[in-house]
Amino acid sequence: MANRIGGVLGGALLFVLLATHAASGSHRKLAADGCQTVWEAISTQKDYTYLTDALLSTGLAEVLDQQQLDLTLLAPSDTVWDETLPKYGLDTADLIANMTDNQDLWAFHIVRRTIFYSTILNNLGPYNAVTFPTLFPFNRMTFIYRNSSENIYVVGYQGKSVLRTFKDNQGNNPNLCSGRLYRTDVILLPNLDYTSDSDSLPDLAEMNF
Repeated sequence: MANRIGGVLGGALLFVLLATHAASGSHRKLAADGCQTVWEAISTQKDYTYLTDALLSTGLAEVLDQQQLDLTLLAPSDTVWDETLPKYGLDTADLIANMTDNQDLWAFHIVRRTIFYSTILNNLGPYNAVTFPTLFPFNRMTFIYRNSSENIYVVGYQGKSVLRTFKDNQGNNPNLCSGRLYRTDVILLPNLDYTSDSDSLPDLAEMNF
């Protein structure tokens, strides 16, 4: 299973990364208000070393290290890696050893829009759900609101998690220059056998929350 994750993006991801980087500007100036980029916020946290290594290895760190950014990162902690990967039949050590071959997995955790809770609640469709494109071409991330729990869930082709506010090592919300950052309770898997956007979506009618 681990070897199937990666190698399907090729030039498509490279094009998206370069376009995003060019649009936001390749040279940053220090923000007067001391704000952080999404990359700076995640890379300084002690329990996100696996994710930061993955983002560095795949070139995604540079994309997230921009002060003008219209992206949202869904961040699983090191604890989440160790607890949830075995459920997918994946091994943490193997995934770490093959970071550059797994760029599609981490591109799937980056949504191509700045997502606020209001963004989700104001755009709900059938099943109280809304989808947004990710940096993994033809794979969309699903967000679902459940009235019973008043929670917003983020749902991959496999795996779902409550969408949780990201806190830094001191328990504070990071002061982001732009973009958004959330934490997840699982690693979200994309659909590697996609042929269209619709193929990447889970069957919402059969999902239990």
